[in-house]
This record gives sequence, C-alpha cells and structure tokens, in this order.
Amino acid sequence: MGDWEPDETSRVTQDCAQWCTALMWIVPAKVEGSWRLGEQQLRLTQRYQVLSGTLGTRSVTDARLDGKAIRFTVDGVRYSGTVDGETMTGSITGGPGGNWSASRI
Repeated sequence: MGDWEPDETSRVTQDCAQWCTALMWIVPAKVEGSWRLGEQQLRLTQRYQVLSGTLGTRSVTDARLDGKAIRFTVDGVRYSGTVDGETMTGSITGGPGGNWSASRI
C-alpha cells in the first residue's frame, strides 16, 4: 500500500511462524477542498485518512477520517460527524456544544 499508513495493525505473538501481522485500511471519504460550515469556510487537505486545514483563519488539528466518519479540532472545540457526499453533519463538544453541518462549496 506504499506510504498509506494502516488504520489498524494486529500481531499474533504466540505460535505464529509466518504472516503474523494483519494490517487494515479503511477507505476514507473524499473531503479535500472547500466547505461552508456556518458562516465560515472550512478548507481541508487530505492525505488518505489524515486531514489538515483551516476553519476561517484558525488551524484544524487532530483531524482524521474513518471511512465516512470525520473528526477534527479547532481551538479546543471537537467536531465529529459523518460525510455524505457533498454534506457533513455532526456534533460539537468542548465548546458551545450542539450540532454542526457543512456543505461543499
């Protein structure tokens, strides 16, 4: 799989002579690009399941995809949700709380 890091690695440590490591990759949704989240622009860069970007002028950190599940943090506020084509929806923790939604620009 080249430079694509697996989402999960499992190793058999007892009574295993060969093929003792199993790697699992979950194909991530495609989210790279610009999104409208409330009144702000969410810009995401994607490398497989790892994301980076900005929400307005603030940096997106700790951002990952697990298939269609997305999570990222902005200034200590945690966004988690689901990607469905041209939209994302989810909940917010660590800040004002509530729900969020974004649509592709």
